[in-house]
Amino acid sequence: MAAATKDIVIDAFAGFALDVQCRDAAGGALDLTGYEAFAALSSGPRAALPLADFAVTVDGPAGLISVRMSAAATGALQEVGKARWDLVLQPPAAERLRLLEGEVWIKPGATRIPA
Repeated sequence: MAAATKDIVIDAFAGFALDVQCRDAAGGALDLTGYEAFAALSSGPRAALPLADFAVTVDGPAGLISVRMSAAATGALQEVGKARWDLVLQPPAAERLRLLEGEVWIKPGATRIPA
């Protein structure tokens, strides 16, 4: 199964949140109990290291994957401009699959809030 495309916009110096609801063929929540998920941002498909990792949590019974990045982490990306991202799902006893992938636009911020 090929990954679905989901392009995203990240505002620098603001928290980022994306929730992905996984559904079964009947439209109900797909049980993701025991699954892990990982998401990263990179400069391109052949980049040696990611620019940043997202914090990802899985609510198994609800079939919900939450992808987050803090305001401090997005602030460190303000000069990046355009990048790529993906979300990878690791079932308990099966091969990993890339669930989502796409382009990322990082919009630089103007307001700096002192720590």
